[in-house]
Amino acid sequence: MSTCLTPLLQQSLALAGPQAQRAKVILRPPWAERNMRVQADEGLLAQAVERLLHHSLSQLSAGAELTLRATRQGGRACVGVQVLGSRGRRPDAGGPALEAAHHLVQRLGGGLGTSTAAPGASGFHIWLPLACDDPFYPQPASSTPAWIADALHAVAA
Repeated sequence: MSTCLTPLLQQSLALAGPQAQRAKVILRPPWAERNMRVQADEGLLAQAVERLLHHSLSQLSAGAELTLRATRQGGRACVGVQVLGSRGRRPDAGGPALEAAHHLVQRLGGGLGTSTAAPGASGFHIWLPLACDDPFYPQPASSTPAWIADALHAVAA
């Protein structure tokens, strides 16, 4: 089952809007690499993303910024909930919403992780396999472009 990430992220962020307004957290527009598709059930993935958003928003201080991003990394998709400006307060790596998200992601054959890239920044990341109909499947996003590989092969010959 293949799921396009751009509309899923947009819908999930729209559903989180009222909670973000109550918490006075700024939601940034979602961003996903063009035509990015993952091998996952759309309903289960939407539930997992929404649980991560709920978990993050329930713990952030006013003025924090939250962004949803999706990138291709090494032949996999990384869906990230990134938080900036949390003023020393990061979403905890526990709780019922996070546990539910973890179980949903496992059912999808993916993984769930956390990160703290810099002071005041943190996030959660869902790792999933790219779908067979993703434009970059099975080629990893970080692989050498074909024209460089051809040039290297010509030099070596």
